[in-house]
Amino acid sequence: MDLVLEQGGFSWVLGTADAAGRGKGYAIGWQVDLPREVVPGPAVLSAAGVEVPVEITS
Repeated sequence: MDLVLEQGGFSWVLGTADAAGRGKGYAIGWQVDLPREVVPGPAVLSAAGVEVPVEITS
C-alpha cells in the first residue's frame, strides 16, 4: 500500500508497505523522509483511498 503526500499541486509516494495480518488488526506503518520540495503548510496524506489533512511544520 502506497503512502502519498500531496501539497500545492504536487504529489510524492513516500513509501510502500504491506498490512499485517488479521491477528494484528491489519496494522500498517511507514518510516519516511520528506522530499526537499515539501514546504511548511497544509498537505494531505493518503493511503488506500483514505485522505487525512496534515500540517507540515519546519
